[in-house]
Amino acid sequence: MIFIQTNSLVEMRNLLQLLLKYNSFLLFLLLEIISFTLIFNKNRYQQSVIFNATSDVASAIYNVTNSAFSYFNLRNINDQLAQENAKLQNEIIKLQNQLETSNDSNYIPADNDIEYIPCKIINNSINKANNYITLNKGKRDNVDIDMGVVGPNGVVGIVIAASDKFSIVESILNNKSSINARLSRTNEVGQIKWDGIDYQYAYLHDIARHVSVNKGDTIVTSGFSTIFPKDIMIGTVEEISFTNDDGSYNIKVRLSSDLKNLRHVMVIKNNNAIEIENLQKTIKN
Repeated sequence: MIFIQTNSLVEMRNLLQLLLKYNSFLLFLLLEIISFTLIFNKNRYQQSVIFNATSDVASAIYNVTNSAFSYFNLRNINDQLAQENAKLQNEIIKLQNQLETSNDSNYIPADNDIEYIPCKIINNSINKANNYITLNKGKRDNVDIDMGVVGPNGVVGIVIAASDKFSIVESILNNKSSINARLSRTNEVGQIKWDGIDYQYAYLHDIARHVSVNKGDTIVTSGFSTIFPKDIMIGTVEEISFTNDDGSYNIKVRLSSDLKNLRHVMVIKNNNAIEIENLQKTIKN
């Protein structure tokens, strides 16, 4: 008990010494607070100045916090936009069928032949010889092998493997990839292949030299497979040269999809793919 009282007396003595040491500064600080309080309460001009200053500070803090919140909320916004984009693509297909029906009485609409499934990229590479993309959806979301994958600006690749919840895409930036393509202006068909160098460019092969090709010509999907519908953007002609072996062009194409910054894609499901492929197999057999 005596020990506790002694410690208390020592602490009290230290506090008094501290107050005596800084008594002038503490008195000055107290008087300043009283002065500012009186000025603020009695003078409207000072009130408005202080109010404006605090309002500016509060506004600045609000803007910073709001910007930070908006930045971290972009992920949810992008996911919502991807979902809406897929819905709009599916609606476009239905409207196209309705338009064809109204223009041609003999046309039989193929409702829901094509469906777009929105997906998020969870892994991607662009600097290897064979690049692949991992998506966050698989078989339980109707994503399966041999389905085309497109981004907001065009072709991305083809699904080559799928589990229940995930899928792997063979990127257009893959030496093994070969995608049927068409010169939009002349309807000439060839193959788009990557040379493994620059992620922004690929090459269009199998276009004969007698075909008219100009810089800036649009390259789209041919539609000659069940993987991609026709007229999906691939890129534009950047450079034209000639090969020495087969008498065809060597056409450098600037890809429309920026695979380096891609975050969301859509998988294209052709509901008639299995029936078409089985029918084609019977002819081959």
